[in-house]
Amino acid sequence: MGKIKKVKPPKNSAAQNSIADDKDDVPQLVSISAAPKSSPKQIEGAENKIKFEKSSVMKKTISKKEKRANKRKKFTSKIDLIKQQKSTIDQNKKMKRKKKQENRAPVCSLMTLKDALPSLDELFKFKSSEIKTGIAEYDKPKTKCQIKKENQQKKRREMLGRLKRYTELLKDPDYIKNPRETIVNHIKFSRDLSDS
Repeated sequence: MGKIKKVKPPKNSAAQNSIADDKDDVPQLVSISAAPKSSPKQIEGAENKIKFEKSSVMKKTISKKEKRANKRKKFTSKIDLIKQQKSTIDQNKKMKRKKKQENRAPVCSLMTLKDALPSLDELFKFKSSEIKTGIAEYDKPKTKCQIKKENQQKKRREMLGRLKRYTELLKDPDYIKNPRETIVNHIKFSRDLSDS
């Protein structure tokens, strides 16, 4: 089917010396062209005898196992780098904490600690918002019983107010004439739904 052609090496002197040594071992194959005179048996025999030389242009093939190993090495190196960065950050934080502790005044005894801390009475006074009035009656904190009683009174007042408004509504002459329209008007004006 085809004819085998050998390529001549480049004419560089350094390249000629290195190629001249390799010429005896392996010929370089460039192309196979169609030749009608050769028989199929001759071509098969010629192909078996030819050895291909690895040129500088061809890439080195890497097995799947080697690729996996390379990926694993890269991944572990990234992890190691991150661990190193994290450890340096942790060391910096520890150094900062130590410096802060050194700058603080040491507590010599419990008496100095007691003097440094505010009393419990002062803390409770700061929490209540009613202390600002200056009236003794309002400055005292209310008991749970007093708070419960006030809430009940407030709910009772609200309920009585609703009951009073309802009785006034029933006595209203507009409501007696047309109750639906009165309710619609009330809702419109109370919720600001009037057409503007």
